[in-house]
Amino acid sequence: MSTLKQRQKSLILAALYILFIAMAVVCDAGLGKGSAGKALSLMTVVMAAGVLLITGDFTNLDTIFRFFVVYGIWFLIVLVYSSLIWISNFETVDFILRGGSKIMFQFVMLLNMAAAAYLFGEKGIHYMFWGTVIGNALITVVVLPGYAVSDIVSSVTHFLTSGGDAVGYMKELEIHDATFTYGFYLIYFIFFDKISSKKMKALNIAAAVFFFLLGMKRIALASLIVMLIAGFVLLKLSPRAQMFVMKSALYFALIAAFVYLISLKTNVFMKIMDQLNVDVMGRNVLYAAIDKYWRISPSYVGYGFEYVHVMMLELAESGSKAFNKMVDIHNDFMRVYIEMGFFGFIGWGLYTLIFQFNRINQMCGRMTVCLFFLCEMYIFVTYLTDNTLFYFYTGTVLRMLPLCYALHIDSGQAQKAGNTPKKQFLKRKRRKGIPSVQLSDAGQSD
Repeated sequence: MSTLKQRQKSLILAALYILFIAMAVVCDAGLGKGSAGKALSLMTVVMAAGVLLITGDFTNLDTIFRFFVVYGIWFLIVLVYSSLIWISNFETVDFILRGGSKIMFQFVMLLNMAAAAYLFGEKGIHYMFWGTVIGNALITVVVLPGYAVSDIVSSVTHFLTSGGDAVGYMKELEIHDATFTYGFYLIYFIFFDKISSKKMKALNIAAAVFFFLLGMKRIALASLIVMLIAGFVLLKLSPRAQMFVMKSALYFALIAAFVYLISLKTNVFMKIMDQLNVDVMGRNVLYAAIDKYWRISPSYVGYGFEYVHVMMLELAESGSKAFNKMVDIHNDFMRVYIEMGFFGFIGWGLYTLIFQFNRINQMCGRMTVCLFFLCEMYIFVTYLTDNTLFYFYTGTVLRMLPLCYALHIDSGQAQKAGNTPKKQFLKRKRRKGIPSVQLSDAGQSD
């Protein structure tokens, strides 16, 4: 029987996994057709299913399933809620199919997460990382033939001297989805990676920093810096203080997100930006144009998943040429509100920041939930100016990090501290007076 440790040591499995992820990243960067990248990523699921059927190794499947349920609940809610709105609004079949297929992609993302965790445990994080890095590096080579040497030199020089303004060749390297994932990896490698040697950890961090800066997403850079500072402070606190700080920050973020929406609707936010002489890059014009589509009211129910794309098309067709090439509003807070409505937005915030935090803490303990907290807050900030909420690889890495880390495959210290999913689960059952049942050895070394 193949065990998790044996799979971790299998160079063939690791090479195939990294290859499929790298090819998927290249295809999804615009160098493949349609959804070829996501289809290629499913090969990792096929690998995991094959190993499961051949070896009959069910270790950790209970933990993986619990995470799958925690993450999948919201997508089911979105699908059911949106379906009711689509039917009541008599939406077109094409629009309903588009929304439904986009939600299905989120479940493909969860399958990829589960495959990495089952095949490699915590090392799945490392293999996913190097698959993304290799794919990113291949793209820099693949697009080279389309530019003269002088154009490449000019583009790189402009990028370095303008603080990250990408044009020409460097613009081709702006792989938005992959870029955001490097922020997650840096949080993990700097604070939580205990299975790499010092040299390997340094190499991982260097590669992550390089490709993170190559993509140059300013909001991601600002958010990551804040989260790195928060991480250094948080992990020096006592366990009780850590939980208090994290819970307080999550509730504050939830309230701040709603206040931010109100400030946008009342134009207070844009007035503040004007007074501070901040360049909002035309967002004031965009937000004014879509103002008619939403209101702050408990009676506002939204338009259903993916409606923002219909909204942007309507704006372009109405003669707003400034929005001809825009398909999204680059503000996920506003997007969720417009699509899910007043209570839907509140429900999303409670699920994202509170429910997931509490459930992961119950299942896996303090250190795993610290990783979740830093990663979730890092990406939550990017919702201010970007549409990262449903990015495929961003969402995959966000969800797989806590799961893979929770397995603590090579961390004896984690087991001694009682910080494995099985031990945490049993402790809580005993405190509640529930008779213990036999669980699989999730999170324990083979």
